[in-house]
Amino acid sequence: MESANDLTARLYNDSAKWSDIIIKYGEHQIHAHKAILVQQSGYFLTAFTTLLPVSSSPVIDLGDDDDPRLLTWILQYIYRHGTLHNYFSNLKTSNPQMSMEQLIDLFELADKYDVEVLRKYIDRAFYRLATHHLDAFRANSKHQNTFYECIARTCGPGALQAADSRLQSTVIHLYCEYCRPLLRDWRFLQLYNKGELFDEKQAIALLQLDKRIRSNNYSEIQSSKTDCLLIYPRITRRDWDTKTRNMFSLSNDKRFSDITICIGAGPKVFAHKAVLASYSTCFQKKLERTPSIDSIDLGIKGSHAAMKTFLKDFYMTDTYSGPECSVQFYADLYLLATHLGREDIAPFYLDRFSALLSKEPFTYDYIACLETYCGPVYSRYSESTLSEVVFQQVLHRVRSLRESRDYPPSYFARALQCGTVFNIRFAARFASEVFSSLVMEVQRT
Repeated sequence: MESANDLTARLYNDSAKWSDIIIKYGEHQIHAHKAILVQQSGYFLTAFTTLLPVSSSPVIDLGDDDDPRLLTWILQYIYRHGTLHNYFSNLKTSNPQMSMEQLIDLFELADKYDVEVLRKYIDRAFYRLATHHLDAFRANSKHQNTFYECIARTCGPGALQAADSRLQSTVIHLYCEYCRPLLRDWRFLQLYNKGELFDEKQAIALLQLDKRIRSNNYSEIQSSKTDCLLIYPRITRRDWDTKTRNMFSLSNDKRFSDITICIGAGPKVFAHKAVLASYSTCFQKKLERTPSIDSIDLGIKGSHAAMKTFLKDFYMTDTYSGPECSVQFYADLYLLATHLGREDIAPFYLDRFSALLSKEPFTYDYIACLETYCGPVYSRYSESTLSEVVFQQVLHRVRSLRESRDYPPSYFARALQCGTVFNIRFAARFASEVFSSLVMEVQRT
């Protein structure tokens, strides 16, 4: 089963699949999709939404100032594959290994193109790598130390002034943490005295550090870098799928929209083929069969509210979950996810359905719910996993009540006698379960 990552990766540099922009840089030319680019890059979001000529041009030329290999990595990362995606998905076994200098290059490029999530992961990776490097240097002063160059590149007078200062803060933090072994090294002191390591702003800030070191009050300078940097967390598929930047701003938005989703005779939703195909195997197959289609009618597969929420979840930074959502609301979302190829999000909807159902009191409304999902009258839920979830929950409730010497309310028994709660299959299983419990109780007594 293909994940959302796999589906998005298949769209990379594919001119036949709904590409609406060509990216040129150096001798490279990539067929891309505005809706995918703007979900993670503020640079592309600005470029495509301003009144400048580039917003309506079929080509955006990035020039030849950037390292083409690193820029290709970043573009591939936006499409959820390639070197960077693989590297950050499993840092311990990634190949090739990155150097600290290379991570700085990537951070500067991610800063230029405003890829916020990538900057965060690069910063974490740099901290982990630099800590390993400086630990080795502290244990053996003859160990080759390239951290000086990293300080100069991020904090020195010739450093690139990044809009995001988090990597600079990380380097300062590392300097504070390892200042004793660094200040004992003549090479570090030589560069420090030449003024090549810190610009004026950083040098002034470090004067206080110098005073504390001289007063032997070193413990106070230990930085409180957040715990998430001390142990690099494994980035799950869920992180990559949801922690994107500007996707929500394109939900039901005409910008770059190339398809309309109709919900029967109800509302219409503006969408983007590249986004739909990135998450849904059903939409991808449908769009591949008829690439020029500009409208899809989903008919009525649940409430209008659930269908609109389902489509919005293609663009949300996380799946929607509000206190006003009902059991049936999540049931409809689950059916939509399974019918329309959202295998990535269907388990979430099912978990929310189960959690809400378990909180329902054993009332007439609860029994009506049982009849909807497990009853003899066929419904759209009858052949889904939902009916089994509901059946297992009611079994658990009945067992718990019996063990506590309590019993379900009398109107539940009457509904069972009338045959409205379960269909034949579930009724037989329920009877078997109750009989088995009775036999065990008799044997115990």
